Amino acid sequence: MTTQAKIQVMPEGIEKTEASRKLLERVGEFIPPGLSDMFNAYRYSNMLSGPKTQMRNMGENLMNTFVTRPADLATKGTIDWIRSGVTGHERQAYISDVPLYYKKAWNAIPSAMEAVRNVWIKKIPIERPDLQMIKSRNLPGVLTAIPRFMEATDRFNSALISAGQYAINRRHGMGDAEAMQSAIKLAEKYLYRTKLGWTDKDSSLATRSLQGLASTMETMRSKVPGSGWFIPFIRTPINKAVEMVERIPIIGQVGGKVGEEQVARAINGSIIMGIGALAAYRGDTTWAAPKDEKERELFYASGRKAFSVRVPVGKGEVWIPIWYLGPYVMSYALPSAFKYYSKDSPDALTGDKMKMAENIVLNSSRFISEQSPLQGVSGLFRLLEGDIDVTLENLLGFTAGQVIPAEGLVRYINTILDPIYRKPRGFLETIMRDLPGLSQQVPSYKSPIGEESKRELINAVLPYDIGIGQPQYEPFLQQRQQELKINKYKNYLKKQSEEGQQVNPYNQYSQ
Repeated sequence: MTTQAKIQVMPEGIEKTEASRKLLERVGEFIPPGLSDMFNAYRYSNMLSGPKTQMRNMGENLMNTFVTRPADLATKGTIDWIRSGVTGHERQAYISDVPLYYKKAWNAIPSAMEAVRNVWIKKIPIERPDLQMIKSRNLPGVLTAIPRFMEATDRFNSALISAGQYAINRRHGMGDAEAMQSAIKLAEKYLYRTKLGWTDKDSSLATRSLQGLASTMETMRSKVPGSGWFIPFIRTPINKAVEMVERIPIIGQVGGKVGEEQVARAINGSIIMGIGALAAYRGDTTWAAPKDEKERELFYASGRKAFSVRVPVGKGEVWIPIWYLGPYVMSYALPSAFKYYSKDSPDALTGDKMKMAENIVLNSSRFISEQSPLQGVSGLFRLLEGDIDVTLENLLGFTAGQVIPAEGLVRYINTILDPIYRKPRGFLETIMRDLPGLSQQVPSYKSPIGEESKRELINAVLPYDIGIGQPQYEPFLQQRQQELKINKYKNYLKKQSEEGQQVNPYNQYSQ
């Protein structure tokens, strides 16, 4: 008598995809790495070796663990308290969840340290998005040390967020397994580790669109030879973009289920957007660096940075990149974009509202691409836009730098040894710019008075470079901006006149 085993076939869907991935990873542990695996690990380690990359990763993890998540919990509890008072609905969230979260997260530090240890001794593989392609168990430790360090910092913060959220879930009546699964999933989201295809069906249209874009980019990277050199990172920056968009009022909620969690994110984003609007109204924000060469020179000479906010310090001022706001950065940035395209851009006087809306949408995409993991994509954007500082040769040189051993670390060291901003002309000089002993042969950017433009020393220890305000250049910058606007407006009037259209210059100028 023979017994026929029953084979159960999993239905198509996310669970089957994830199970297949884990099976392939398990099989991969027994396969010696090939040359392509070794080279990919080497290339990724080079790109991630810069101290600023690690500072940004650790800083944003800590911010989302100890600021962003507690802020969402506090707002969610407030919303539920108001709703319960108005409708008599049973409470589902409490402001007191915040101290509970902090307490359990603090108590989880020993287990978080154990998770760090397990990553280092390879009990836990590298599962950080964009780095899973590295078969870490079979590669020499020197090729995986940097990605493993980033995985360890993620695991540390994931343990803290999970512990805090697990306690809240249990307090609200969730079963043990469900509470833990939900807490881990939430931690992955706050640390930008959500896997592609795992977007909740109740997510907003914007979230689903970004995840779809990420899937398309991953497909292109796997099928188009060489594309991985220009877009080495996809999931982490896209997940970060999702967190940004979900905190934009209305835009981040359209097309999805709007519960208290979504409303809490939108309210917190609205508060940040209001602060950003006030700063933009005062003229204390910047958008992208100007395209006009003379205006750009004055822009940087004044201490400004792209996408930054002016903050008074003592008797002076500093320009701080808004990237320090983490997932709130897009909410803060949109008022700056509106103010720039409606008041400060060369096209501001033409009154073309459709063009202004188009610029805001398109350049918001460029803004997202300015994240350091997407610098290759950002360079492509800038090349297509005709940025005077970006050529195809420069872009290829920047990309080729991935083969330089410890590229990120070497570039960082050279910014200290040679703090001058260099202006490379072509492929070779783009590579030389980042190499100690060779960068001095590359031409430098000049200030309006002919001096070499130099980095601020304090930026060596900051995740994102700040600028020290130089108010003596302010009148000249404002004058150049007005010249560009008036010239653009004159050309607009001339074109309208040639086309036989009637234009009231006073009404147009008043806009």
